[in-house]
Amino acid sequence: MPKTSFAMQANLSTSEKNFHDFWKDKKVFQKLKKQNKGKQIKILHDGPPYANGSIHVGHALNKILKDFILRSWLYEGYDVVFIPGWDCHGLPIEHAVSKKNPSSYSNLSTVEKRKLCHQFALSQIAVQKEQFQRLGLLNDFQNCYYTIDESFQFKELELFLQAIKKGLIFQDLKPTYWSPISRTSLAEAEIEYKEVNSIALYLTFKVSKSDFLDENANLLVWTTTPWTLPTNQAIAIHPDFDYLLFEYNQQKFVILEKLFEVFTNKLNWTNAIKLKKFKGSNLKNSSYSHCFYNKVLPVLMGIHVVDNEGTGIVHSSPAFGIDDFYLCQKNKIKEVLISIDEKGVFNNLLNDKELENCFYLKANDLIINRLKQNNSFIFSEVISHREPHDWRSKTPVIYRASKQLFIKTKSIKKQLKKQINQVNFLNSKNQLRLKEMLLQRDEWCISRQRVWGLPIPIVYANNKPLLDFSTIQYTIKQLKKHGIDSWFEKDVTCFLKPDKTKKWVKYHKEIDTLDVWFDSGSSYNVLEINKHGSIADLYIEGSDQYRGWFNSSSNCGIIQNDLIPFKSLVSHGFTLDENGNKMSKSLGNIVDPLKICDQYGADILRLWVANTDWQIDNKIGVNILKQVAEQYRRIRNSLLRFILGNINGFNFTSMDDYKFSLEDKIVIHKTNSLVEQIEKFLEKYNFLGCLKVINKFVLWLSSWYFEIIKDTLYCDAKNNPNRLAKQAVLNYIFTQLISFLNIFIPHTAEDAWKNYSFNKKPISVNLFTKPTVFKVANSKNLENIYKTFTSIKNAAFKEIEKLRKEGLISKNNQIELTVGINKKIPKKLKDNLALWLNVNSVNLTNNENEIKVKKTKKTMCERCWNFQTIIKQKLDHNLCSRCFKVC
Repeated sequence: MPKTSFAMQANLSTSEKNFHDFWKDKKVFQKLKKQNKGKQIKILHDGPPYANGSIHVGHALNKILKDFILRSWLYEGYDVVFIPGWDCHGLPIEHAVSKKNPSSYSNLSTVEKRKLCHQFALSQIAVQKEQFQRLGLLNDFQNCYYTIDESFQFKELELFLQAIKKGLIFQDLKPTYWSPISRTSLAEAEIEYKEVNSIALYLTFKVSKSDFLDENANLLVWTTTPWTLPTNQAIAIHPDFDYLLFEYNQQKFVILEKLFEVFTNKLNWTNAIKLKKFKGSNLKNSSYSHCFYNKVLPVLMGIHVVDNEGTGIVHSSPAFGIDDFYLCQKNKIKEVLISIDEKGVFNNLLNDKELENCFYLKANDLIINRLKQNNSFIFSEVISHREPHDWRSKTPVIYRASKQLFIKTKSIKKQLKKQINQVNFLNSKNQLRLKEMLLQRDEWCISRQRVWGLPIPIVYANNKPLLDFSTIQYTIKQLKKHGIDSWFEKDVTCFLKPDKTKKWVKYHKEIDTLDVWFDSGSSYNVLEINKHGSIADLYIEGSDQYRGWFNSSSNCGIIQNDLIPFKSLVSHGFTLDENGNKMSKSLGNIVDPLKICDQYGADILRLWVANTDWQIDNKIGVNILKQVAEQYRRIRNSLLRFILGNINGFNFTSMDDYKFSLEDKIVIHKTNSLVEQIEKFLEKYNFLGCLKVINKFVLWLSSWYFEIIKDTLYCDAKNNPNRLAKQAVLNYIFTQLISFLNIFIPHTAEDAWKNYSFNKKPISVNLFTKPTVFKVANSKNLENIYKTFTSIKNAAFKEIEKLRKEGLISKNNQIELTVGINKKIPKKLKDNLALWLNVNSVNLTNNENEIKVKKTKKTMCERCWNFQTIIKQKLDHNLCSRCFKVC
């Protein structure tokens, strides 16, 4: 009878930790690296998670997917390179440190703040390392990279120097995304859009001068940012759109013709009279009066004006809108009125005492009241629309002009386009997606107004940046000599060549730090640091990284090496709760991967990942995990435990040493076909496909082959050649599938391997190399035989099920079956039909479609429970001939 220490109940939450200790004590990862050394190298480069807080289920999905890929590459015999990394600079760490030291932080020196941030980042990495290892990842986390490593930072500065050499770095005053809460500019990748309610305001600007309109006409303007009206410097009108002059209540107004009815219906201006229609270009060279201040300002032609909302007439404030900025620059309006400081508060630039020290959003009501007082107000309403938010603080951001440093990405677009066409994408749509992201941006703002980051090595002479190659090269050389923090400690003269300094020039250092996307975007350099070149075989991260890490990595790679740093790119979706909702603390629907590991086990979490179509968003929750756990039990017990219990003590030699029956050969052939299917799925990272065919195979085995061989395994003599052949088949299935199961459920695979009684096995399943495939002859003929058998079985089992429901039979081996079939079937199938159908006997007739089922009158053997004609007595027990001999 079956015997194994491989338990039915896994107790994964406790047993998995024992396997972690085993892998660590036996140095399995190091042995695996040594075992594969010298083979073809495959590199999966790790996009660094942020070093702050515990891991979430999105982290788990990402790292487990990477582990699947790495393990599948190892199965194929590659020398795999994977260096886990962490993104360590940036605002969240600064905030966390300042919260821990609320009273003293502001009084600390820059270097002291940076040291606290450095210590905090390392502490968070230590926490996350331990949490990641709980997921059963095949990595000892000894060789990792951090963006705060000096070796990493100096490689990043080499990238910066290359950008200088190519003339890509420049300083400019222009609007960028600005977070008033974080008090810094933000990159596009740091922006997320939320649906919010905002004030939409309709107001008028009175025409001051026009060759086409009367001076008393009113230009109707629509805006969702009333707080920008004090800094209005122009009005934009589309030159090619049709506009309308109309009269209402003895006043004349101008609006886009297309929006006239929408506007008048909204205000119930039913008596409005259309006066004349004209092209926007007719208002070229016109001017108007500012709604608050004594200013006459120009009407400009702007093709950015849209015709699907508002009035078709746009108020322009170049300090707070990128389209406004470029329009004014194009029309030689150089003044940029930055009336809002870095905290989002009105300063004294406008000399408007009522607005000074007022937070920009709170100014809206004040401004609306002013408009009402001077009769410029028409109408306001609350609308729902998408507005940009800081993805970390979750607070609104604005466009705000400030002096920043930029990279001219426009200059490398041609190379980017060429290179991206050479990258392999699992989904061709994602190639278009990345291409759009890369080519839509002309410049990249790389400066951040933060302390915790890599300093930008630029010295200013009389407030102008020294951007020549030799000066920057010397500055970086000094940083290498004195250390990164010396930038904040030493005098500016330390970073200037002595022969370049002039006494009458005032020098100062750049106080901003580099964008964290410049940090992580240059992370391919860790491959070179570890002597693996600078191009990875694969990048895989979440789908939000097309505008984030994929984007910055592509730009950085082109700047530094004229190459995109990955050969292939794939992305995964997000994790949602069981109802398909985004997870958030406010909804209370966050699924904690560590709690899943404690309750169900990491292998259940991993199996959930394997069961997802991971390129799209996927749901996770209690009910879904219960379904996964059921699938896990089937693999554990119906497959692994059955096999291990029945090959315990089996001394396997070679597949060539056994005489296999027809059913054995069919199973060997089906196993080989399964292996081929799985390998093809793994090539495409189709883990769901792998699980589907494995589950189908397990169900097939347990419902047919395992059932029909139980009699042989349990009741034949131990060394019966047929029994030994069956054990060899079970051993073959185990050795062929255990490496695949190790990809998905490594703790369970290691547990099974521990209980696998084969003397020459490696110490760990992770060290088990790809097994040899045993080919059976006439595989096509085997398929045809089994196909014929399946048609007979399906017909017979319909009749058998009827008797079972009527309570006439309880076991198939009680059945004597008559089957009518008009076609010739192979003798081998005829001889095996009773065994394969697991019935007592089969009588074949020529009467097509005849199916007769009757209960046998034979006597049951008390040992094997089979019904036989010849029964012998032994010790007062009825035994069949076979069992009589064995006993």
